[in-house]
Amino acid sequence: MNDLNFWVVTKATPVSTLNDIAFLTDAKGLIRQARGGLNEEDIVLVTLDAKEAHETATAQLEAIGKHEVKIITVGDFFSTFSR
Repeated sequence: MNDLNFWVVTKATPVSTLNDIAFLTDAKGLIRQARGGLNEEDIVLVTLDAKEAHETATAQLEAIGKHEVKIITVGDFFSTFSR
């Protein structure tokens, strides 16, 4: 059986990048993230919709006054995680 992949978006910090706060994972990966220090309170969104994850992550960064220097397309965002 294939694992279900989903997007997780976490709260942004002053040192966060888009790739830091939005990532594609599965249940095992989320467990590893939790073991590595990710707290439930830090999770803003869990979704199957990549576009929603991108928009939410971007909004998280903008909310703390941080804007990505590099402008990326949604396609670029997705391709980062398909390697």
